[in-house]
Amino acid sequence: DGVCLGRGALITLGGIRIGVTHGDSDAELKRLALLEPDFLFSGHTHTQKDVQKGPTRWVNPGALHRALRYTVALLDTQSKQLSVVTLSNT
Repeated sequence: DGVCLGRGALITLGGIRIGVTHGDSDAELKRLALLEPDFLFSGHTHTQKDVQKGPTRWVNPGALHRALRYTVALLDTQSKQLSVVTLSNT
């Protein structure tokens, strides 16, 4: 019962506007950034980062494959708190 978001999309959860894309397309990242979401999640590089750029918080949650540390990002939509969790890769 999922929905395919294609190359990327803007969704709203709990009143928070969230852009999501794989991160391999600069054009798609720019398109989503112009929509000024609260958060913009992308990956591709397998490197965790969390940077505020203007009105948007750009988040790469890291990776669960081909990375030294396996990480995921959790967003609490009520408090807008983001946490990064490191998982065991053994």
